[in-house]
Amino acid sequence: MLSLFYFLVIILISTALGRKIFNKARVNFDSPLEEFCFSIGIGLAILAFISLLLGIAGLLYRWFFWFLVIGLTILCSGEIFKISLNFIKDSRTFILSKKEQFTTFLLAIVAVFLFLSFLSSLAPPTGWDAVVYHLTLPKLFINHHSIYNVIDNPSSARPLNIQMLFMFSMLLHSDILAKLISYLFTLLAVICIYSFGRRFFSKNIGLYAALVFVTMPYTTVYSTYTQVDLALAFYVILSFYSFLIWIKSNGNKMFFITAILVGFCLGIKYTAILSVFLLILGIFYKTLFLDKKKLGAALSKIFLMIAIVIVIGCFWYIRNYIDTGNPVHPFMSNIFDTKYLTDYEREFLSGVNLMAILKLPVFLWITKLRELLFEETNQVLKPFRFGKIFI
Repeated sequence: MLSLFYFLVIILISTALGRKIFNKARVNFDSPLEEFCFSIGIGLAILAFISLLLGIAGLLYRWFFWFLVIGLTILCSGEIFKISLNFIKDSRTFILSKKEQFTTFLLAIVAVFLFLSFLSSLAPPTGWDAVVYHLTLPKLFINHHSIYNVIDNPSSARPLNIQMLFMFSMLLHSDILAKLISYLFTLLAVICIYSFGRRFFSKNIGLYAALVFVTMPYTTVYSTYTQVDLALAFYVILSFYSFLIWIKSNGNKMFFITAILVGFCLGIKYTAILSVFLLILGIFYKTLFLDKKKLGAALSKIFLMIAIVIVIGCFWYIRNYIDTGNPVHPFMSNIFDTKYLTDYEREFLSGVNLMAILKLPVFLWITKLRELLFEETNQVLKPFRFGKIFI
């Protein structure tokens, strides 16, 4: 029960932090649900950066984080009170009419999937990734009271923004709380997809999209593990969401929010670099074709966006370069003088080429399907697991 209490505390604090910042910046949203998505997204990112800074400073002590939570609760008490009142008010008005029975049925399906994932999140953590590094690295950092290079765990040379939230949870209470935070991103991704669909299309389309997402085998399986994939999914969706709002509006506030979110994505997983390229294309499209401005205006926007993304997301890449000689360890080891490469990584990277990357989605789909149907095939297909880095 304590895990659930702390889980609620983290949700309230992160939402209040984000809302406080948006109120100061006078950022307006289309609906309370949209405001919640952006507020908690920014708030959780702030908690991750606070944990990172305290880890660098060597202040990873349980008592310190308890005082931190108490301080943040006092600081955001006004916003927490308003959020609680608005939640009670909105929940009372959320009553579907008899004409919306099919909508009720779809909502029930989404709720069942989320509830089953929630129950699984209360069980002790399992899964290779969680046991080897998603929870192990934060535990080692906590034992060391600071963030350091774990030489005998190559996965420590990765972007670890979400692991900072796991570390925050483990300092506050336990690994079960960290698993609940991982589940939270599944819930947030579903809510964000629904809110996105409702704003740009219709309420029903948003619900259909959320239903498709939550019932996908990948989502249902990984929502029960302590992992970062669905956290990345949430932040990529949220950054795309803010980008489209920026396209529809004439202000620059959503532009900066988009750049900050994409920068945070880079600190979650290497594959977030794809969102940077898509953002560059989007800026070209808006500036040249929608705003009818010159190329110089588009380039200035792109340089500004890249500068913000680098500032927000550069820490783990600089740390990797200092510790291993390679900012994107273990990739591009033929370019950088890379240290701490395992034999498994060397063997995998030797087979990476354009054709292998193009075939990868098919291999991963077949691998996951066979894992779900035949558990004993895990050892046979083990070499392909490393390819999940590209998802």
